[in-house]
Amino acid sequence: MNSEQERPFVCSAPGCSQVSVSTHVLQIYLQMYYQTPTPTRFLKNCEEVGLFSELDCSIEQEFRKAQEEEDNKQ
Repeated sequence: MNSEQERPFVCSAPGCSQVSVSTHVLQIYLQMYYQTPTPTRFLKNCEEVGLFSELDCSIEQEFRKAQEEEDNKQ
């Protein structure tokens, strides 16, 4: 038997070529695949929730304040 006949169940996720012997094993893999965030999915989720805007806000405020103080000195 060749490897394709031994492992006929292929992952349907984009860019994934994982194959397994049974649908049960493939389902377990797919659950793990979709629950584990990739860096892109993780960053997208942070943007959707607004975490980056909260972090940037305080830094931007400090920067603007420092710029205003510098401008007032001149």
